[in-house]
Amino acid sequence: MNTQRDDLVHAINQVHAFYGKELDQVQIKLWVRAIADLDFEKTREALADYVKYGKYAPKPIDIRNAVQELALKERRENTPGLDHL
Repeated sequence: MNTQRDDLVHAINQVHAFYGKELDQVQIKLWVRAIADLDFEKTREALADYVKYGKYAPKPIDIRNAVQELALKERRENTPGLDHL
């Protein structure tokens, strides 16, 4: 049993349910494959945050971009002198 994968699938399904969408097993597998290389916690955060600004149900690239933004924000906050960027 892969708890992180199960949590990720649950988060993906929750976000899509928010937009009135339901993913089938093939779509879920494609989603997991498309974002499996991303940091797990940042991915969950990005999925949860997406509903704050997303007009439509997300695509994997939307979440990939959001994770990159979260990582960049974290680096700026943790690197002296970069907080102005």
